[in-house]
Amino acid sequence: MPDLGGIRTVGDLSDVVKLLTHLEGMGVISPFGLRIKEGGLLDDDYTVLLNEAERDRRVHDYFAALSELDRRPKQKVRKEDFQIFETMSGKTTRLSYVTGCHMARKIEEQCGIETLRDLVKKGHEDFFRAYREVENPLSR
Repeated sequence: MPDLGGIRTVGDLSDVVKLLTHLEGMGVISPFGLRIKEGGLLDDDYTVLLNEAERDRRVHDYFAALSELDRRPKQKVRKEDFQIFETMSGKTTRLSYVTGCHMARKIEEQCGIETLRDLVKKGHEDFFRAYREVENPLSR
């Protein structure tokens, strides 16, 4: 787990957001097939993932918020910058969960399950790179 107390710059904060998105996305995708098979889709994350318009809206909102951080990577992090965690993981939006799973599903569809599994070992930077190779997130 990242050391939240060690975040000094907005770039550090963005890196933590990406790490958590990767972890949360893999946690959501892991039972996805079984949930579909057994009808266990009452959880909001899965309902959103199966609703293309809502999923696309949340993915867009996620990358819009992330791009705000990525515009100022060297800037010293401010207290209000930490509000990004509520934006990304808040009860009502859960942007990082939905987006992380969407990213994982796209990578799996385009590159295969073995590539997706390998990205668990490689980490969030490679996960984001692989996603951007299969889909342009800001075109949503």
